[in-house]
Amino acid sequence: MASLRLKALVVDDDHLNNDLIRYWLADIREPSFDSTSAYSLAAARVELSRTLFDAVLLDRTLGDGDGVELLRSIRSKKETRNLPVLMISGRKAECEIINCLDQGADDYIPKPCTAEMFGARLLATLRRSRAPDKTLMVAGPGFEVDP
Repeated sequence: MASLRLKALVVDDDHLNNDLIRYWLADIREPSFDSTSAYSLAAARVELSRTLFDAVLLDRTLGDGDGVELLRSIRSKKETRNLPVLMISGRKAECEIINCLDQGADDYIPKPCTAEMFGARLLATLRRSRAPDKTLMVAGPGFEVDP
């Protein structure tokens, strides 16, 4: 039986950090992840408009703006309101972390972190989000049933 594959959007303008996060995602076996890179807020907006993701891993400081701006946009739209968003940032001040959580982040992972910590916090966030298993959903004209 094929395992469920989740889609993650990695938003970080540092190519090495983006690649590292995607590598960590590829190393998680259950569930497995397909990941997409975005190196700017603009690119992330494009990806979010054309793909339904299961999680967003979002850097706070990007070349074209603040990751919190994208977080607010995600939370303001019905189709992405409940999308799990983990902020990943080198900003470690308590007020920075609290601000991101207050703006709607599901978790905040300070950089640097280990692959194990990253994986544990991502999977814990996904468990808490209780997103329906897409393979179990039954849909028809005008209805959707979650067994």
